[in-house]
Amino acid sequence: MLILKGVRFLKRFILFMFLISFGGIVIGCSQSDEKPNYTSLSKTEIEQFIEEKSIEPLAIEEVQDSTMVLYEGGIYYLSKNEDETIVNRTGWGGNSKGKVQLGMTSTGSPHAYVIVQDEKLLNKAEKATVKFSDGNTATKQFSSTKGMLMFYDKSKSNLTISNELELSIYDKEGKVIYKNKL
Repeated sequence: MLILKGVRFLKRFILFMFLISFGGIVIGCSQSDEKPNYTSLSKTEIEQFIEEKSIEPLAIEEVQDSTMVLYEGGIYYLSKNEDETIVNRTGWGGNSKGKVQLGMTSTGSPHAYVIVQDEKLLNKAEKATVKFSDGNTATKQFSSTKGMLMFYDKSKSNLTISNELELSIYDKEGKVIYKNKL
């Protein structure tokens, strides 16, 4: 009789432990499915960031749920998760000795960056076109700064493309005044 009560107790104990374990797994899985809620920074937050880093932005672009800030030495990728600012940076060393600094990121939201170092070229430049390896192009007018970010497809964020491109810079008459390949 005592053995029978011990077996019943053991069965109930095992069932109880199984239910607790199963409940823990269900709760853990449901919490792991939650994705972080990233958002772009406000204009004030971007201005504060620029002031803190003492950088002069050449271009600022909103992409998906983040903000990109191109400056002379690299690109900052900024986003917020609740009250925490997430900062990633891609940088390069020194100033380019060429007329134009050209580079690209081929994953995520693929984009090219263009920084015109030559003042004469910048004064003549009206617009730039980047032709990606698959023929997709992006064209942008020059503004008051010497840098720009040009996107493969600004609305998509999980892409991977070949990291080859061709840059053409045009004057006001539509004549190519600078060409370079990456």
